[in-house]
Amino acid sequence: AGVGLNNSNLFVSMPTAFQMFFSNGIVVSSLLAIVLNAVLNHKKK
Repeated sequence: AGVGLNNSNLFVSMPTAFQMFFSNGIVVSSLLAIVLNAVLNHKKK
């Protein structure tokens, strides 16, 4: 059941700095929120 996005082998080949940031769901969600906020709230002048 579920989507199955919890694959522990996904981050094994990455350097430890990337593993530390991208294996934490809160960090990934925060970065995604910042990027989407910058993209979607871009005002044309």
